[in-house]
Amino acid sequence: MATKLPHYTLPAFPALMLLAAAWAMDPLRRPAPRWLAMLGLGLLWLVALALGVAAAVLPWLADRRVDPVALLVLPATLLLAWGVTRLLRGGTPARAALLGAFLAVPVYGLVLGGVLPRLEAPWVGPRLAAALAQAAPTGDVQGEFGITGYHEPSMVFATGTGTALLRDGVAAAAFLGAEPGRTAAVGERELAGFRAAAGQAGLNLREIGSVDGYNYTRGRRLTLHLFQAAP
Repeated sequence: MATKLPHYTLPAFPALMLLAAAWAMDPLRRPAPRWLAMLGLGLLWLVALALGVAAAVLPWLADRRVDPVALLVLPATLLLAWGVTRLLRGGTPARAALLGAFLAVPVYGLVLGGVLPRLEAPWVGPRLAAALAQAAPTGDVQGEFGITGYHEPSMVFATGTGTALLRDGVAAAAFLGAEPGRTAAVGERELAGFRAAAGQAGLNLREIGSVDGYNYTRGRRLTLHLFQAAP
């Protein structure tokens, strides 16, 4: 759950930045207490370091490669933190806010335009949809596809709203045997239970492919195996 928190709080960031800018530009503002100012600067540096290090490490964790673009994020975030800190200590919070907004542009550009789109492993949904389209002649899996072992909500945008989110391997076997022509994706942790349940149900399993990825909400790699029930 902790890894999801930054993901779900991102929409609040612009509002918080606007509130900070409104305070900085207000001529009648009251100076923040020293302890609060130090806390704010500490958090600024902590976020800058965390974002820079995370951007550099993520391509290795996800795709097992070093991304030169990702290595530029840390210098960009440290430059932002250093510039804002210098102006704040100089007693010019309005200039600090303006500089922070200006230096945030390359940071956002590097992270959102350079690092994240170049990753492959975290985007499991699109690659899973491509594997399903290749397996299904019509490319239409609405209502015929179920998955266990990976329930990231964004996956549904790629595989369709008819995707059945299954509880475990036993449920996946039951889903597969309920109607002909269905496809089930089963994570490795559920694979043993799925095969056992399928054997008890008399299903003749046919593995049609697999998709490797990285579950960023849980911080671990995964492999999804695609199965159909052979006639």
